[in-house]
Amino acid sequence: MTPIEQIESKLKKYPWIKYFTKENSIEVNEVNENGFSVSFIEEGNEYSVYLGPCHWHFEDLDEALNYFGFGLSTKCRLREIIRGQPYKWIVEQKSDKGWEQVNLTGLLFFRFWKKREEKIYQNSLIE
Repeated sequence: MTPIEQIESKLKKYPWIKYFTKENSIEVNEVNENGFSVSFIEEGNEYSVYLGPCHWHFEDLDEALNYFGFGLSTKCRLREIIRGQPYKWIVEQKSDKGWEQVNLTGLLFFRFWKKREEKIYQNSLIE
């Protein structure tokens, strides 16, 4: 069974979830109103997982699959920092201490003079 087929078989437990598959990828739409899309792409011996606009590369399939599931869970949230336009995205994991940063990605050039805003997105497919 391919990684895409593995993910698709688990997603079939949630018939209300909309997702799209291609030969080497699967994308799950936002799970709720304040959610974000989660995608998995298989590229030879490497895997990419997208949480909204951010992506990370994995060589280990189990790590990539776990990160994909993490993105759909309530233990993950995506903070988007905005200054006129989104420029930084912070993936956070819920722990006993609260929310802790797991990953960060951002644009090198942004409108630093604009007012700083923040939006938080979170999926709720997996408890």
